[in-house]
Amino acid sequence: MNIDTSTSMKDRLTRATIRAIEERRGVSGLSLRGIAKEAGCSHVNVYHHADGLVGLFWLAYVEALEAFSDACQRGISERGRGESFGSALARAMVAFALEREGLYRLLWFEDLRTEPRGEALETIAKTQKLFAATAFEAFRAEGLNAEEHVLSDRLQMLFALLQGEVAMLINGRAGSDRAAAGELVSERAERMWKLLLAS
Repeated sequence: MNIDTSTSMKDRLTRATIRAIEERRGVSGLSLRGIAKEAGCSHVNVYHHADGLVGLFWLAYVEALEAFSDACQRGISERGRGESFGSALARAMVAFALEREGLYRLLWFEDLRTEPRGEALETIAKTQKLFAATAFEAFRAEGLNAEEHVLSDRLQMLFALLQGEVAMLINGRAGSDRAAAGELVSERAERMWKLLLAS
């Protein structure tokens, strides 16, 4: 175990939590003592930086959400000629979920047993605002000049489709060929995007 003493204990705990979540592909079976040991402190020391194990999960959640948001924004901004916002978002979500399955599960599946607060709430609000602004711009660029509440409803429909599709993909319910299943997710997102523009 190599412990980086140049970073703060909170950062070391967050990184140790993220590593553990990614190794286990979720939070199931993780222990406060194991994460503390990986970070180079006692389990009692954790309580100076987080509210126990669930507090560590919320620290990891913030990092996971920022990484997910960055990956999605990058995928959207780098979309190919003729590729829709919906298809680009789907590709980015699928890539993130397949590469960082544990963090994806933390964001969408895992029950953290408490409501987000503090930094987690701020990060969620910031991420939602950024996604909305990017999606609204894409809707309007395609000629859908509706009020924000209408655009918001359509974005929620797209996200609901993608969350369900990606959940089936990483849970093995979309077939054993994850690459082919990921392409189908992108194709369905493309069709959904067209429906959302037309309705």
